Amino acid sequence: MLFEYIVNYCEKLYNAIRRTSGCSHCNHPSGNCSGNCDNCLTQVHWGPKYNEREDYNCEKLIYRYVTEFAERYTNNILHLLKYTDFEEYPFYNILSIGCGATPDLMAIERCISEDDELEYTGYDRNPLWEPIHNQIERYMNGYNCTDVKLFRSDIFEYIHSADINNCNYNIIVIQYLISHLYNTHQNQRIDELYNGIVKIIDNSDNATPFLIIINDVDSYHKGRNLFLGLLNILEKQGYNGHAYAFSDYPNGDLGKIRWGESFRRKGHIEYEYVAQKGVLEGAALVIELEVE
Repeated sequence: MLFEYIVNYCEKLYNAIRRTSGCSHCNHPSGNCSGNCDNCLTQVHWGPKYNEREDYNCEKLIYRYVTEFAERYTNNILHLLKYTDFEEYPFYNILSIGCGATPDLMAIERCISEDDELEYTGYDRNPLWEPIHNQIERYMNGYNCTDVKLFRSDIFEYIHSADINNCNYNIIVIQYLISHLYNTHQNQRIDELYNGIVKIIDNSDNATPFLIIINDVDSYHKGRNLFLGLLNILEKQGYNGHAYAFSDYPNGDLGKIRWGESFRRKGHIEYEYVAQKGVLEGAALVIELEVE
């Protein structure tokens, strides 16, 4: 399976760097190694604060990130996919935004058969993913019905390009990008992203449902309250379907108190809060649009 293949690959490279050079080439903005890659991961996820690491801009840190988080993020997607009936999908054409180590691909590989038609396009602008992405493409493209393409480029360049008019995706996954934009003071780009997604949906094949998954940090202070902006845009565009919200905070912006029965009755997209204490790592919004 892809998960085992990539985690083993990253673990070997991480250990090799640790044995040969340690952190002697550390590029930490403070000028001093934090002493532990996990400290840098914490800074990226819960910062950034002054003179702390803001992004995964260290080769060793990328490998540690995969070995530390690939399993839980894959399990997250597996849990969210339980709310989708894949028998309704004649093919799987996936756009992964902030794909990183492709935990969504690792999850979907477990849910479909080798004979199913699978196309997967991933965008992550971090150039340090290149050796890992090469391994993912090499592994997955060994299947007869699978076509995986991974790009180290900015998703915003894609959604503003003419290429967006020729796409035919029916699944979009957004992984930990909302919190990253929030952390780096790019909140204004979240609506820009959502409008690009709606443009993609408008160009999609109406013969198949359209699935959107947002998986991110379960914190109001990391942009969780902005998930629903996409749902609101889709409602205004007249799309119909069903949405499931996952959060440990039933009284919060994704909770049952926030929306309640009145929204479920009045909206084009029915909304359901799913209590999932201890099941899902983080918060999520799953939107499945109906075939027109």
